[in-house]
Amino acid sequence: MSHDAHQPDVDAQATEDSEWATLRLVTQPTRAALISDILGHPEELPSIREFDYLNPDTKRSNIEYHLQQLIEAGIVEKVSLPKGDRTRDLPSTFYGLTDDGYDLLERHGLLEERPVWKAVNQRVEKPPEIREAEALERPSRG
Repeated sequence: MSHDAHQPDVDAQATEDSEWATLRLVTQPTRAALISDILGHPEELPSIREFDYLNPDTKRSNIEYHLQQLIEAGIVEKVSLPKGDRTRDLPSTFYGLTDDGYDLLERHGLLEERPVWKAVNQRVEKPPEIREAEALERPSRG
């Protein structure tokens, strides 16, 4: 059976379609805001408490939903402190971009504003509980 040289590469098309679907997913406004919060965070690993503060018009349940969508797409990962390193009433779970997430954003020029997001995050007036959450030790990734 001969292969038609003019037949589109099905695998390449599927990869391109998947890439576009993922781009649509990450550019949805709430998810894009969460990604910019991650990139603006000093450690690029904010907690739900920090997302909640930085997105006052978005319900926590919506933040969690959109983070879960990003996790399922392989763009964001959830990392937690080991049980022995956790402190009562302080966040122990944090969210950061995966290597695939960074790669996707870089391929499409979406990391170029990273310094701006960092600067904006530094200028946000934060109450003590958010400054405390931001200063917490983060789990190692990898």
